[in-house]
Amino acid sequence: MGGFELPDAGRIVLSGRDLTGLPAHRRPVNTVFQNYALFPHLTVYENVAFGLRSRRFPEAVIRRKVEYALGLLRLESLVHRYPHQLSAGSLPARVRQVIYRGAWSGTFTGGR
Repeated sequence: MGGFELPDAGRIVLSGRDLTGLPAHRRPVNTVFQNYALFPHLTVYENVAFGLRSRRFPEAVIRRKVEYALGLLRLESLVHRYPHQLSAGSLPARVRQVIYRGAWSGTFTGGR
């Protein structure tokens, strides 16, 4: 789905849109690697906001969406921590995945 491999057969359809021929950088999906590929020089807040900033969302929208997602996952107390300060139980990569999906699906009603 991320576009790193071409399918041998069939199509890749997301929300009714055929993504099969789209290059990876044009697909509205995010890849969360198993090793929690976080930017070590960014805080939890900055890591979560990264995908939204790369898509050029306004800062006010980014702030609302990040705060909403971290609140939803009860991770507000971790916003100023860096990846080396987190335990595996914090699951920071999930946070990035959730905020990215929410940004595209409109899931985060509190973050609009």
